[in-house]
Amino acid sequence: MEDQLRLVYRYLDADLSDNALFLASVLHALDPENGTWAHLKSLACLRLGQYGLARQYSCENGLTGEHLGCSYVFALASLSQGNYLEGISALERAKPHWQLRNRDASAPLAPDPLTQRFWPDRPAVNCLLAKLHRYNKDNKNAAIHFTEALESDPLMWDALTNLCDIGATLNIPNIFNVERFHPEPTTKPDRTGSKSVVANAATRQTPPYPEQPSSYNTRTPPRGVNIQNVSLREKE
Repeated sequence: MEDQLRLVYRYLDADLSDNALFLASVLHALDPENGTWAHLKSLACLRLGQYGLARQYSCENGLTGEHLGCSYVFALASLSQGNYLEGISALERAKPHWQLRNRDASAPLAPDPLTQRFWPDRPAVNCLLAKLHRYNKDNKNAAIHFTEALESDPLMWDALTNLCDIGATLNIPNIFNVERFHPEPTTKPDRTGSKSVVANAATRQTPPYPEQPSSYNTRTPPRGVNIQNVSLREKE
């Protein structure tokens, strides 16, 4: 399986998505129960702009949350096609797979298992969840996930700009704090005395995630984002 995987990856890395789709389709037909082939097949479709096929091929393993790669592709395709709640549901059901895949800016990135090469990490999933919420006219929960993405990975520029667009208040000097990228541990406080990249977020506690998207409006926003300044609905 490793040789076939590396060949598909070679096509995807070289932006030869048609070739990757053909090979992944053949391998998926030979091993239809393997979620890895379904993921790579749907990923190739996504890169080719075939969002309907990407949703179709990733739905079985993605909508249920069984395969993180499929859930992420399904959610990306759902974002492109306007099926926001389905994308949110898929990522929330896959939470056991991505909640521990955090990025430590002070440590080198550990290699993923070969079959997980195109799996997203926690900041990426939070950023996508935030975009799904924002397009679903729920800026309050969008701010929550953009904040969590930015706190895990301060180089996520789209999370920063989206927070600004929806009116959140940020501690800008803390976001690109050099100490956060220093390989040696340090106890020196930053200029504002806060360890968070977002204002007053150091004492924030993340509430438990609900099982159904319909209950999101009961969640408490993190103190790092001033929800009073966030427009709860996009301007027409």
